[in-house]
Amino acid sequence: MADNDTCPRCNSDRLIHDAKVEDRSKNGRHKLEVLVGFNDPDALLFTDPIRAELRATICGSCGWVGLFVREPGILWDAFTKAPDQGPPE
Repeated sequence: MADNDTCPRCNSDRLIHDAKVEDRSKNGRHKLEVLVGFNDPDALLFTDPIRAELRATICGSCGWVGLFVREPGILWDAFTKAPDQGPPE
């Protein structure tokens, strides 16, 4: 979002910040996450995935939803260290 105090779509100040994003199934609720890489991409076994929980900002006027993660730098570091990834040239 360009500005934390107004909706980028309708300029309303009726924003709900940091809302949980979950998937509901017959087996219960699960938070949604993004996966961008592993903490040791060169390891043969037991590489821990680097994940981040998705959160949302929601406009209470028009319904716009913006997704974000709290610590994007950790995801960027994992992404650039992955063998088949790398920073854009």
